[in-house]
Amino acid sequence: MLGKGIRKINMKTQLLFNGWWAHYHPNCWFKNSEDTQYLENGVLVGFRPEKEGLTMKKAYERSKKEQNKKHI
Repeated sequence: MLGKGIRKINMKTQLLFNGWWAHYHPNCWFKNSEDTQYLENGVLVGFRPEKEGLTMKKAYERSKKEQNKKHI
């Protein structure tokens, strides 16, 4: 069984490679395809609120489900 630190690295890598990113803090994840960010007069706007972010574990589980659907 992998140690806690290695599991976190594996989860983070899985998320980053599958279009997820962390914002606000390391345990607040968003999927790129659901973002509404854009530049307005050189200012980045459209960040979703922190409360809409998923924990790393929940985002990882969702990402794995999406990956499994692609391989069926």
